Amino acid sequence: MNFMLRSTLAGLALIVPSFSLAQTVKKGDLSYSTPSCTFVSRGTVDCRLTVTYTGKEAASRIVVWTQETKAYDAAGATYISVSGTGGGEESANQLPVDLPKGIPVQVVHRFAGLPGTLTGFRGLAFDGISFQNLPFKSTAAVPAPAPLPASTGVPTGFNVTLSRCSPQGASYLCTATLTPVR
Repeated sequence: MNFMLRSTLAGLALIVPSFSLAQTVKKGDLSYSTPSCTFVSRGTVDCRLTVTYTGKEAASRIVVWTQETKAYDAAGATYISVSGTGGGEESANQLPVDLPKGIPVQVVHRFAGLPGTLTGFRGLAFDGISFQNLPFKSTAAVPAPAPLPASTGVPTGFNVTLSRCSPQGASYLCTATLTPVR
């Protein structure tokens, strides 16, 4: 039994995930969080990550060269960042970002002209670091529930109260409470 459990655990350790796990990359005095890539419009994706300075000084500054930020799809196609945002600044070329010690600062890399069939990046690389398996998230807002239709088929002599309604395709599933009219 013990051998079987160890063998199973060893086998599970060899499985490579096909999704993004929390990846943090440390390079020198900088720590980079896993990018979160989100559709912002058709064919345009923003990949957000935080950079934290952990060195001895009170602050540091990095320069992000947006055109040197590259993403790769599963087939090996390369996409180059068209702009970057960080520290309240935006640039299509060189982006200086001030980093106070110990405070995560958000950096965003934008990619445009992506194929509509692309659902994530196999890799993202910049400044000598890389991240793998970054699925795209959608910014599509969840539509507000449609107003409930007027009740039909309710027996007379009762008040009907609907609660805990949730969309179920084109209709709703609700809990109905019937109370006699007095």
